Amino acid sequence: MVERLRSLVWYAFLLALFMVLYHVGSSYTLVVVDDDLTYMQPTLRGGAIHLLNRRRAAVKSLEPDDLIVFRVLGANKELNRMFGRVLAVPKMTVSVREGRLLVNGDDAAALPPELSLVGGVIVPRDTVFVVFDASSAPRLSLARRLVPYRNIIGRLRRK
Repeated sequence: MVERLRSLVWYAFLLALFMVLYHVGSSYTLVVVDDDLTYMQPTLRGGAIHLLNRRRAAVKSLEPDDLIVFRVLGANKELNRMFGRVLAVPKMTVSVREGRLLVNGDDAAALPPELSLVGGVIVPRDTVFVVFDASSAPRLSLARRLVPYRNIIGRLRRK
């Protein structure tokens, strides 16, 4: 009887350990920043390893200034992985005045040269507006800077 109880406890422990490892493994992953990544410097350096939170709750609770990894359709019709900084979340307004990007009327960033906004844009539901940290940023149109939640791979954990 004691042996059966001991083996039952052992199998329950193994099951619990498996469930915890599965949860952690499916919610978090390590992401290596490409060596040729220059558009997010000095925030992200090439070759660095970061912890990526892939939980849906982490994506749905994004705030301005969060770093994310997302997929964008490249010129070769393949999905490319990109890094970006969230500038605005749903229901915020992004507009331009005198060469500066404004979020809800407050100064947020210099206007990237490839963007030409006239008036303003309200960020739609389940979408974020992203910017990059360096002037060598990829030329993404306004429509490609509006990243739907479904294209977001995860949120980078801050150090």
